Amino acid sequence: MIIPTYNRGHTIQRAIESVLAQTFQDFEIVIVDDGSSDNTGEIVQAFRDNRIRFFRHEMNRGPAAARNKAVQNSIGTYLAFLDSDDEWFPEKLEEQVLALENSTSQVRACTTGILMVQGDHVTEQFPEPITPLRKKLLWGCDFGPGTTLFVERAVYNEIGMMDESLPRCQDWDWLIRYSNRYALMVVPKVLVKVFRNTRPTPDNIEIGNLRILEKHHEEFKSFGHLFERQAIARRWREVAWGYYEMGRNLPKERLYFWRTICTYPFQPINVYVALVDSLLGTRLKTWASQLKARLLKK
Repeated sequence: MIIPTYNRGHTIQRAIESVLAQTFQDFEIVIVDDGSSDNTGEIVQAFRDNRIRFFRHEMNRGPAAARNKAVQNSIGTYLAFLDSDDEWFPEKLEEQVLALENSTSQVRACTTGILMVQGDHVTEQFPEPITPLRKKLLWGCDFGPGTTLFVERAVYNEIGMMDESLPRCQDWDWLIRYSNRYALMVVPKVLVKVFRNTRPTPDNIEIGNLRILEKHHEEFKSFGHLFERQAIARRWREVAWGYYEMGRNLPKERLYFWRTICTYPFQPINVYVALVDSLLGTRLKTWASQLKARLLKK
């Protein structure tokens, strides 16, 4: 079990306990603390279970480097990934081991449904049928692979480690590479709880998407001009919204909303509203939301 962590003293115990509570008990837990400045390491080392192996980076190197170090120091037949602010349901490992053991030779990894927790809002999410997998992954990634991915170690070694140049999207990039050779199974059960209480920084969203587009440019093109334009516009739109919601970099907002529309002009109306906001230095979308909330209260 691979758990990268960074300043997660408030959640790491819950994550570890969810692994220790698995119905399938033949595992090791490899945890890499990526240079935390809080009490994360103390909490991990307080567990008295010889299946837990703990490593630490003296300086923060990013989640890909932490995952790679954990993989390099693991010895299991399978690799299962868990983000240190999430948790697994007790049957998670058992269900995924059975799924791979009963699959065809073309399926060497699997994922699961997700219980997504965003503040008080809780939803169940099931990835849609994933054929063709490569095309779906290039459109976007809704598998939550940082917490759901379960893969044969030999195949992971074949595909290669996670890209440490990516500040985010490392697991998505790895799945795109995996999809060039193998199929991915979805276990149709909610087996993990994913918490979304923070957002990545706009800079990291930008760098991650730029790197994905750079690395997989030919694959985007392989599905035709229309798909390429739509998929690339989605990436620019994600970057634009990242800057827009932070409200601290009008030039970047304008650049990426403009790129979104120029790449594929048939965008939702809120994209055009946000572009006008950026050009005028206003927040029409925010005002509209506030007005709607007031009207609903009356």
